[in-house]
Amino acid sequence: MKTKSIKVKNKIKTAEYVARDMNVGEVAWRYPVAAEILEEAGLHCIGCIGSSFDTVETGCKLHGLTDKQINDLLEQINDAIEKDK
Repeated sequence: MKTKSIKVKNKIKTAEYVARDMNVGEVAWRYPVAAEILEEAGLHCIGCIGSSFDTVETGCKLHGLTDKQINDLLEQINDAIEKDK
């Protein structure tokens, strides 16, 4: 999947690879670095049956993350994927 960078208020922002509504299992399969970050954040969803049907947002909320924490986690994941390319 190719993405492009966009300029937002004089800051370059990398397009999103992983979003809240994506399936956790698919994210882990496509982006192994994302699986590592999710596990470090306490989401051990990768080996769980829930990874086949839960979204990133649902998994995060089930583990008690706030909306801000989810946004920060997604930013960390997307930055890591960009650097891993």
